[in-house]
Amino acid sequence: MIRDLAVSLLCGAVSLIGRDLMSRPLFDYLIIALVVLVPIISRRWPRLVVFVASVVLFASLFQVELTVGIIILAGQVAYIIRRRLEEPLRRIVTIGMLAADFVGIFWVSQTVQEATQDIARRLFVVGWSLLVLAVCMLVGELRRRAEEERTREISRALEKQRLEFEKRSTEQRAFIAREIHDVVTHSLSVIVAQADGGLYTKDTEAQEEALKSISRVGRTSLREMRGVVGLLRTGEKRGTQPMAGFGDLSELINSVRSAGIAVGYRCTGTPPEELSAATSLSLYRIVQEALTNANKHGGGQADVLVEWLEGIVRLEVRNGYMGDVRNEGHGIAGMKERAELVGGTFNQRSDAGTWIVEAKLPTVGGNEQ
Repeated sequence: MIRDLAVSLLCGAVSLIGRDLMSRPLFDYLIIALVVLVPIISRRWPRLVVFVASVVLFASLFQVELTVGIIILAGQVAYIIRRRLEEPLRRIVTIGMLAADFVGIFWVSQTVQEATQDIARRLFVVGWSLLVLAVCMLVGELRRRAEEERTREISRALEKQRLEFEKRSTEQRAFIAREIHDVVTHSLSVIVAQADGGLYTKDTEAQEEALKSISRVGRTSLREMRGVVGLLRTGEKRGTQPMAGFGDLSELINSVRSAGIAVGYRCTGTPPEELSAATSLSLYRIVQEALTNANKHGGGQADVLVEWLEGIVRLEVRNGYMGDVRNEGHGIAGMKERAELVGGTFNQRSDAGTWIVEAKLPTVGGNEQ
């Protein structure tokens, strides 16, 4: 608004060049008023401005003098046509103004008629007039295109932000879904196994141990679920520290053993001092889901092997199975997603009645899940 006001005052001052202010006819004051108002109101009412100014410019053809104000007003109209009007009106009005300028100056303008009868000189005046209008239109066109390009850039940036937000939201939902699935299925599987064992045994110590195991698994799962629910409530970006990791693997295996599953655990090599948090969590969850499946579908026995190699950790879980091995639930898909999200690989296969889950994960640089 301040810039428009400055432009209007400048145009008004320039339009005063020529006659003395007190000796000007009334039509000149109308021209000066329009020259001052056009920059201010053209942004809001471009069609009205173009129409009124065009009528006044047509009337100026019958004036005895071509003033600076008339030239400025014509340039302003040409600029507004290319800057403010929309297609196809912009194209139509552009052609109309150029044609009217040619006809009006060459055949109608009283000033030109009185100044010269020479056709060549008239054509020169017409050419000069068309050149002024063309330059003003060009400036308006360039300004409009620059503004449209800025608008497109803003739209692209907003669209990029929207897609990035949707991507992060999808990843967050997938992360929470995997966490809920792994925590709930594992804990319920162990709790059900312990509860069934305690229900059918007559050994008081065994029943007490089963209840302790149920309490321990329930508390651990409750703690992890609170962490997941916290993400849902706050909507904040999850931290890089996992809710569980490689350091909790022994406790996980012991809880599965207490459910009656004979789990063999072997770890070779030395884990790196700075193990990727995402890899640590993925390793834990894949073992957790594999043992949960072994508990549900296996024959009561499983073997876990963790090998720390150069730059990667190799995980292998073996267990017997019963039923259709082709039926892949959310657990298999979740294990594969976890491995791939940190830049690792996941494979599963059956071999002579043994179900084998194998994953290779990078020890450093794993992507945050």
